[in-house]
Amino acid sequence: MASLRTAMKFAKSVKPLRQSVRMMAAVQNFKPPTMDEIPIPQGSWSEQQKKRDTFNNLVLLGGIAWMAFSIIAFLNTPGVDFVLPPKDPAPRK
Repeated sequence: MASLRTAMKFAKSVKPLRQSVRMMAAVQNFKPPTMDEIPIPQGSWSEQQKKRDTFNNLVLLGGIAWMAFSIIAFLNTPGVDFVLPPKDPAPRK
């Protein structure tokens, strides 16, 4: 019976949930963005593109090297059996 009383006290002490409301009207000095606020590009486009290309090419080369390493490691793993047909001892004529 005591646990029922404490549960009732707890239920009474919990405040009901309020639905959240958007408060867009609270913004006083809202000014819609304009094209004048967009930053103006500075510096040489070709220099930036060269830096980006250099980085992307290094990432590509690293990926190719990692893939080659992975394939070689997979093929040299002793537990891998491809069940390939036996090799001919002598070439056919």
